[in-house]
Amino acid sequence: MENMGKNAIVITSPIVRMYFKKLTEDYFKDLVVVSYNEVESNIELQSVGMVSLS
Repeated sequence: MENMGKNAIVITSPIVRMYFKKLTEDYFKDLVVVSYNEVESNIELQSVGMVSLS
């Protein structure tokens, strides 16, 4: 995302949000982590990827 001149935002479930932020904050201080509940319905989102554990 940085190479494209955009800020990355991770959207998670409300339960995961706090833990994901704590897990990543030492490595990615400027990473924005929000839950689905915090995104207003009139905001248009474009997904560029998905994080998953295999």
